[in-house]
Amino acid sequence: MRLNSLDSLAALVVPSGYTLRVATPGDLPPLARLLSVAFPEIEWAEELTRERLFDDPTVKKTFVAEAPNQALVATASARLDEKNYPNAGYVHWVGADPAHAGRGLGKLVSLAVLHEFIAMGFSQSVLETDDFRVPAISLYRKLGFVPELSHPSHEARWAAIGSPNNVPPTFMSAG
Repeated sequence: MRLNSLDSLAALVVPSGYTLRVATPGDLPPLARLLSVAFPEIEWAEELTRERLFDDPTVKKTFVAEAPNQALVATASARLDEKNYPNAGYVHWVGADPAHAGRGLGKLVSLAVLHEFIAMGFSQSVLETDDFRVPAISLYRKLGFVPELSHPSHEARWAAIGSPNNVPPTFMSAG
């Protein structure tokens, strides 16, 4: 998916009682637990979390939202992939604890990443997602992302996912 312009991003509004901050290596155990809850199809051990978020030079910052009890409850990373997506920031590993659903935490960490891209000088953003992540896709569409067709199967797959209010999705061709 692609967000063609970062010019009209919403402001960061942190829900009452929560905090937003940049993750540190000291967050490895709770971040691995959070990612395991958000992505149960992957075994997020601390070592994998370190490799994919802290040791990967393409990941520039990982944002986390903390609950009032200081548990990490949402995360998203600002990544660069110049080879595949030149001139665009890459929103990466957006995940939230379902126990905190409905509080806008996925939106919060996603917006934090998008604002980071503006600070880095980018004017657009991309992300990749899976068909079954319908709530995440709904969030991305609300943020202004549109499907990018980069494979012949994509148009049919996006049609199968549907879109909010049964409005056909707007597509853009990758290239």
